[in-house]
Amino acid sequence: DGRMIDSQDKPEIDEDTGMIMYEDEEGRENQIPQSDVKEIKER
Repeated sequence: DGRMIDSQDKPEIDEDTGMIMYEDEEGRENQIPQSDVKEIKER
């Protein structure tokens, strides 16, 4: 949908599941499918 998600640390890819794991700004761990991610930028 074109939105940007900020994370505390660099996202990690779980090779077994194909999910990208990241910690959001509130410290909660999240996962999203790698196929839903267009780009990862470091700021």
